[in-house]
Amino acid sequence: MPPDPAPRSAKPRSALPLPRIDVVQRGRRPPARLPPRAPDPAPRSAKPRSALPLPRIDVVQRGRRPPALAARLARHARRILRGLGLDGAELSVVLVADREMRTLNRRWRGRDRPTDVLSFAQREGRGGAPDGLLGDVVISVDTARRQARQRGETLGREADRLLIHGLLHLLGYDHERSAAEARRMQRRERTLARWL
Repeated sequence: MPPDPAPRSAKPRSALPLPRIDVVQRGRRPPARLPPRAPDPAPRSAKPRSALPLPRIDVVQRGRRPPALAARLARHARRILRGLGLDGAELSVVLVADREMRTLNRRWRGRDRPTDVLSFAQREGRGGAPDGLLGDVVISVDTARRQARQRGETLGREADRLLIHGLLHLLGYDHERSAAEARRMQRRERTLARWL
């Protein structure tokens, strides 16, 4: 008779450690108090959850940005990274206004206008970065708000879409290479959106 399979984890899910999340707000408003949330569901893995390294998500808000949006993006970024098996990854999400986004877009892409999201991968170029250090996703909250109104979506849903798009760029997807690559990236975006 075969032995009984070992249980996945002796600890209840509520006792599992969660990734460290730093939310930094610059401006005059103190961060709003958010109600406590249940931990994210743990993806299936051969190792017990307590033995896996945890993703680190830093969300930086420049100016007056909705604090609840930063908390939402940190939570969803953690869920996506864990679902992708990137448990030890580090990611920064920066929330800015159109003015700062325009400056970044002009400096790094030569386009003198704001855009919705920019990605700055740490693994590109000579030397690259240590494994797990993904890079920065910069989101213009002003543009996201306008696009949300046009799509009939909430700001949170639009910011989630931009987070996923930026994260896929950090992972090597590029819709500007070819039509086939654009379709591949869109399929992956839809898959990740269903995880939220």
